[in-house]
Amino acid sequence: MSCPRATEIEAYFDDELGASAVQDLERHLKSCAECGALLADLERLRRLIRREMHLVDAGNALPRIRRAIDELQASEQMSAPRAWRSRLFWIGSASGLGVATAVALVVLLFTTPLIERPLIAQLVSAHVDALSAHRTISVESTDRHTVKPWFAGRADVSPEVQDFAAEGYPLRGGRVDSVAGQRAPVLVYQHGLHEIDVFVWRAHSWLPLRDLDRRGFHLVFWRRGDLQYGAVSDAGWAELRALEGLFQRVGAT
Repeated sequence: MSCPRATEIEAYFDDELGASAVQDLERHLKSCAECGALLADLERLRRLIRREMHLVDAGNALPRIRRAIDELQASEQMSAPRAWRSRLFWIGSASGLGVATAVALVVLLFTTPLIERPLIAQLVSAHVDALSAHRTISVESTDRHTVKPWFAGRADVSPEVQDFAAEGYPLRGGRVDSVAGQRAPVLVYQHGLHEIDVFVWRAHSWLPLRDLDRRGFHLVFWRRGDLQYGAVSDAGWAELRALEGLFQRVGAT
């Protein structure tokens, strides 16, 4: 029977657990061979993907990736839960879709956390630093015709700016922060007692960003054309996704 805590291993591997949960799981790992083996398998796959990602010729990389997956599946020490074994199965099955598709699937499943982790840390740090220094707003206004022009020359992209006061999300103003090597506009909204920072930058990666929580803050992501939006706040999931919905509806009109 699979260990009931095996489902926590991927969250631990992706650095998505809180400090207390990490300590508890690390104590569990010392005595659970099954969870230890699953974590080791994840680390082996990450090393494999990192080693192969620099190759331009996907046809040369794919056989080695397949062999590594076959070795993991055949290993007597591998005791991963059914969900993980299914994940490996679909990677192997992807070979029938063509080399490029199969490699793309492997990269999507196993490297998205590696690519997004520094960005997530950057967004949370920018939000926390702004709150701590009481410098969340550089241009203070509820008027989109004041805030949007202010970004010209200061930011690398021009975001959609709207005041959603009628829906409970009044615009307070904006500032500029560094995100993904860009001067990113940040729209600051208020919802009850919660301040919400909406970062906007030009999306260069085709990999989707996942909604997640980090250090007690929730992060919700969406795209509009080639622009990536990321809302960060200690407000609840429902509140942040409601704000995302407001942005999406404005873009659809």
